[in-house]
Amino acid sequence: MGCVFIGLAALLVRSLGVLVTGLGMIAGQLLGSLALDLILPAPGTLVAFPTILGTLLTLFAIIVATLPWPKGALSRRRPAKGSQAGPGGRTAAKGR
Repeated sequence: MGCVFIGLAALLVRSLGVLVTGLGMIAGQLLGSLALDLILPAPGTLVAFPTILGTLLTLFAIIVATLPWPKGALSRRRPAKGSQAGPGGRTAAKGR
């Protein structure tokens, strides 16, 4: 069973990427454990709100990670309006 899991993960990483594959594996484990806790609870256990919230937050992270972000949307610096910045965001040296 472990070999199948590793082989499937290796195939998924090639097509989805490491981030989405890792988040998907974690989300699957969280959803499976939450379903088991709700359907077949162990005696004396309780499904708490933070458990459900953490599972939902992980699912939201997968959605955010798979959104098509425009190129450069998360860059830290943008040249100010009217600046003389060339390619790479650097200004030309004067006198050279």
